[in-house]
Amino acid sequence: MIKAAYRALSQKYHPDLNPENSDAHRIMRIINASYEVLSDPDKKKRYDEFLAQLEREQASAKPHPTQQATSKKQREKRPLAPSFFWVALGIFILTATIVPQLNHTIQHSKSTSSPPQALTKQTVTPEASQVLLEPVDFDPFAREPAKVKWTKPAYAPNGKPWPQRAGYISGYKQLHSNGHSSVTIDNSRCDTDVFGKLYSLSPQKKPVRFFYIPAHSMFTLLNVRKGDYDLRFEDMRDGSKTRSDPFQVTERKEQGVTLFDEITITLYKVRDGNMHMHAISEDEF
Repeated sequence: MIKAAYRALSQKYHPDLNPENSDAHRIMRIINASYEVLSDPDKKKRYDEFLAQLEREQASAKPHPTQQATSKKQREKRPLAPSFFWVALGIFILTATIVPQLNHTIQHSKSTSSPPQALTKQTVTPEASQVLLEPVDFDPFAREPAKVKWTKPAYAPNGKPWPQRAGYISGYKQLHSNGHSSVTIDNSRCDTDVFGKLYSLSPQKKPVRFFYIPAHSMFTLLNVRKGDYDLRFEDMRDGSKTRSDPFQVTERKEQGVTLFDEITITLYKVRDGNMHMHAISEDEF
């Protein structure tokens, strides 16, 4: 039953089957750790003893006004497991009790406002099944690491100072600059500075402009040649990184006149700008 539950959860959360889920890798690691605990007699015994100890502590605890301050300290000293691990372990056990067996076929459907679409089937190959059983280095009884507060770097990644006002960061080449179009980034509605990059998406993904826009300012990238692009930003207040939807810069001639684009991207503190933004990782930025 444990193995059947593992297959069920793996088919639901495995990154190969859920490429659109940015948390799939983290969730799968926790599921693997849960499986490792439940399938190993020694680790399962340790888990059972750990739960029994918690139950004994809760049963022996007597509510008293003078104990409120110390009980908080005691809870801080106790090594706490990541909360999602215990949730995953509970789901794992529940799934094991209600799923006697599963085949290797999984169905996916998307929830939209349009009429229901036909379900598509995806088969887990033997190679993919083997990936599910990869060992993980994960201690379910370890304390979660403290989050490090992000601070704005004193200099740009290339070692140059940040501009005093909106503009290009010195030291970076301005590529794709043989066109007629422009892209304006309007940061006037935000109270945080941003470090931005204009990314060319074809023929290969690469940053072609590097710029800095203080809060309540805007900046225009000039002479952008035609092609497919997106914009990527780093918030200078918390270090979060985002990417815009791809957009196309066009340029053509009609009756001897060159027609080009003047694109404006408005950044908003809340999610109502004129372009949807997607959270990205450090590597994607």
